[in-house]
Amino acid sequence: MTRRQELILFVLDKLFQVSMRMGDLIVLVWILQAIVGFEWHSSYWFADENTWYGAFGFWMLAWLIYIFEKHYKRKFKE
Repeated sequence: MTRRQELILFVLDKLFQVSMRMGDLIVLVWILQAIVGFEWHSSYWFADENTWYGAFGFWMLAWLIYIFEKHYKRKFKE
């Protein structure tokens, strides 16, 4: 595998990890907010129903990146 191919796979892997963690973090903040019971300022985009949209969006982005990563791993091995 060339250096460029290794870099592409490295970047895709890091993007996958960050996207999954962002989705998990949004859900964690939502759960903490539900337990503690404080109100978010209306300017926070992840407050209320947008919490699930944001988390789901990050998770879907992560899985899309994961699919690309697996595709390129197979392609680069050939």
